[in-house]
Amino acid sequence: MATARSYKGVFLVIGLLTIGVVAVTMTYRHRIQPKETVQSVLQARGMPAAKRGMRLSQAGRQLLPPDERAEMDALYAEALRSLPERERLKLEELRKQGTQASGREVTEMGRLIQKALRALPAEKIQRLFALVEKAVALQLAKQQAAPQPK
Repeated sequence: MATARSYKGVFLVIGLLTIGVVAVTMTYRHRIQPKETVQSVLQARGMPAAKRGMRLSQAGRQLLPPDERAEMDALYAEALRSLPERERLKLEELRKQGTQASGREVTEMGRLIQKALRALPAEKIQRLFALVEKAVALQLAKQQAAPQPK
């Protein structure tokens, strides 16, 4: 036979369990996601990360001051001149596809760009990477400042 005291114990356990479930659910639904950083974007691995990096870099390039945008273009152009014509044409064809390129095509594009960059002196490679980082940072800041849909 159940006593009033055992019913109180059951209700206490159920109440505590309910409070715990509600607290966990609220914490999960309202937890703050850490802000993305330039480094987390540029160091991410995998094809979706590569395509996202391309999109951020291209969009962020438009946010650079005109002189830095021109400098970035000049550095890329100098690097690409080191490629044989056949590879330059292939790279241009792949770049036109942008983020619509397949995984194999993005990999090939990366290989050709790396080959071209090896022809640049180290200080020019560092400057180009600094400009790319700045472009990505500007685009990330713009996205993070935009109101988030709920």
